[in-house]
Amino acid sequence: MVSVRKIVNKKGISYEAFISLGLDHKTGKYSHKSFTAKTKSEARKQAEEYERNVRTGIDIALGSRTFAEVVPIYWETYISEKQPATSTTYHYKQIFVQLNEALGNIPFNKITSAKLRATVYAANTSRMSYMRLIVLRGIFKWAMQETPPLIEVNPVANIKAPVKSKSRPPVIYSEEQLIRILDAAKGTMLEHVLHVQFRLALRVGELRGLRWQDIDLFDKPTSRGKSGVATIQWQLPTLESNFSGEEMFVPTKGKDKRELPIDAELARTLNYIQVEQHKAALRLGNLWSEMDLVFPRMVIDVKQDQAGIPLSWPTYKSTLKKILVESGVGGRASSHAFRHTCAAHMLSKGIPLNLVSKYLGHTMISTTDSYYGHLVSNALDELPAVLLRRA
Repeated sequence: MVSVRKIVNKKGISYEAFISLGLDHKTGKYSHKSFTAKTKSEARKQAEEYERNVRTGIDIALGSRTFAEVVPIYWETYISEKQPATSTTYHYKQIFVQLNEALGNIPFNKITSAKLRATVYAANTSRMSYMRLIVLRGIFKWAMQETPPLIEVNPVANIKAPVKSKSRPPVIYSEEQLIRILDAAKGTMLEHVLHVQFRLALRVGELRGLRWQDIDLFDKPTSRGKSGVATIQWQLPTLESNFSGEEMFVPTKGKDKRELPIDAELARTLNYIQVEQHKAALRLGNLWSEMDLVFPRMVIDVKQDQAGIPLSWPTYKSTLKKILVESGVGGRASSHAFRHTCAAHMLSKGIPLNLVSKYLGHTMISTTDSYYGHLVSNALDELPAVLLRRA
């Protein structure tokens, strides 16, 4: 039962609503709650809402905290239950930062569907909007399932997922096209970059984050012709300027780092790159920033007045575009094309899909199949003819 009284003081007129919650079995005393507002109806509404939430078991104390205060509690539960990959943890935390900018100071149980919808669609890309929605769904689903729940109605339930932009088919170069591209790259900053990226099937972030400490070159090749091992475990975000030092090195996608074999040809390329870097570092002196990168900027950056810092993503893309024009191959400058091409060439040589998946660092083989499964199907179509020739 809610009772309201009028309060008159120096500050003016206000209204105070009282609600009795009955006997508190923990303390043995009767408990009550009061709410003050400028109008009688507003004070009564707050008291009735509180009473309704208490009767239905809503966690008033936690639900009334701000969004920014509730998220860390949700995250602790998520980590213990899901045990996400380190890269997933990184991306989730980035999204939490974005969400806190829009929702951080709002009481959790006061967040409306309209506010959430605006936050979701305020992202720069449809992909980022979709990721925001996925994270928000997880947070509010957890809030509903807590005992007692933090909220009575899920405000994110009726928000439609943003329409994803159509994914482009992977760019895959034939052997003849690849040779022309690598020839056109000679004398440019990507001369050795594209070769290594193709051979190790690197994502562009992994390429930019590859360090010499991840490269182990043997004194003598093994009996199977392996001349070294490259451990792929780091990547650099596109905008690494937001970070400093070791913070800019983010674990690569997937739960496990991957170790890839280096043959004699690739070992010679890497040795050459290392020697050229050493010469550049001696020549530039204090203008060389030693970050142990395999592919740093070999010339002084105009803005930072340094060389040796991470390879610029915009410069990589603009240079690749010129190389494609020069080679006559043309098409869009896709940083993933050399990774796709490596996978396609391995499959064409009969390497099983599961091994290709492992080489690419895919967490699930279904991901590999979704990109390259049609290549396996095409190979299977040719089997009857091959078997007949053998017969």
